[in-house]
Amino acid sequence: MTARQQSPDSPRIPPAGSRSSEVAGKPWGFSIDPEMKRRKRIARYKVYSVEGRVKASIRNGLRWFKNKCSELIHGY
Repeated sequence: MTARQQSPDSPRIPPAGSRSSEVAGKPWGFSIDPEMKRRKRIARYKVYSVEGRVKASIRNGLRWFKNKCSELIHGY
């Protein structure tokens, strides 16, 4: 088998001129679309709020653990 021949079970690669990314001619991503920008911004807000809730939960858990240890050691 030469380098130019493909085996029958290998995936066929379309010629360079017919690839969808070149045919579309659109820029990468959706940076132009304001609705997509808004969705990404809202998704970031949701991530920040989840991070805040996780941090608060860890803080409260550590506070509880510290108080419980103090209660066991000091008796109050």
